[in-house]
Amino acid sequence: MHYDADPLWKEMTKNGSYNVLYKFLYLINGFHPMTTANCAVLKSAFETVGRFDHQIISIDGLDDIDLAARLSFVGKVKYNKNMVVESSFRRYNGFSKAIGSTYRRFLALLRVKRKFRKKQLDVLYENLFPKKSS
Repeated sequence: MHYDADPLWKEMTKNGSYNVLYKFLYLINGFHPMTTANCAVLKSAFETVGRFDHQIISIDGLDDIDLAARLSFVGKVKYNKNMVVESSFRRYNGFSKAIGSTYRRFLALLRVKRKFRKKQLDVLYENLFPKKSS
């Protein structure tokens, strides 16, 4: 929930708009996205997938979404609507800046999705045609 946003946005984030967003993103992407402001990850899974990708350097780069996509290959990623964190809206500095950030995050999501789909195909190929050991 953004505690310092305008009243409409504050009410939307307080009353589950993210729940709807995450369900929608799961349907179109095939994996649950997550924000690391309020997530919990098993250390073993975090280490198995190689932790965060340090080449992704900004919030608009979706390092957390990239991590969620990779985690989906080693276990189940779930969205818990009761795990709420209060955060500031100030980084958006108004609605127009939020729109720009949303657009940049959408483009980054497309990049993550392409990488996720490629990994899915690689895993499928490996399962269909396992390498024979000599």
